[in-house]
Amino acid sequence: MDPTDDALYEGNETVIVDITNVTGATAGSTTQAIVTITDDETTPTVTLSGTTTIVENAAGTATITATLSTATTTDTVVSLGFAGTASAGDYAASNTTITIPAGQLTGTITIDPTDDALYEGNETVIVDITNVTGATAGSTTQAIVTITDDETTPTVTLSGTTTIAENAAGTATITATLSTATTTDTVVSLGFAGT
Repeated sequence: MDPTDDALYEGNETVIVDITNVTGATAGSTTQAIVTITDDETTPTVTLSGTTTIVENAAGTATITATLSTATTTDTVVSLGFAGTASAGDYAASNTTITIPAGQLTGTITIDPTDDALYEGNETVIVDITNVTGATAGSTTQAIVTITDDETTPTVTLSGTTTIAENAAGTATITATLSTATTTDTVVSLGFAGT
């Protein structure tokens, strides 16, 4: 019995040989032999990589790829965790797991940015491998995607009442107005001068 070498990780396998019929004698007490074929491929590792930058309003996606060091005979499932400065409303991930089909080396998910009218600055989506079924995590278990904000840095202008009477029972209102809303507070410091 000669094993057939291949490049697939299969783990150790067994061949069970049984006596099914005897002519000219009778079967003895031991009618079975078991041969273990030891796999010469090591347990495969999986690494993560991906698109590094996407623009918030672009008609494109970021692709996150899980890559096996060696193909296997069963599906490999890579569970993912998401973090970073981008909130869940800033993007949509196509899945929280990547399945690498049996016999293949890679599997992917996509991340689509969500366009809005808020100035947020550039934000990051950090994708980490949290668990692997059918392989082990390799040396690179994180991919970082930067979502580039398509809103320009907002400007602030002042407007207000131009004239009030000295003895009037009223006040002048000065209003600071942003060109674009932001996700953080904007503080406008004022200086006062005049005659």
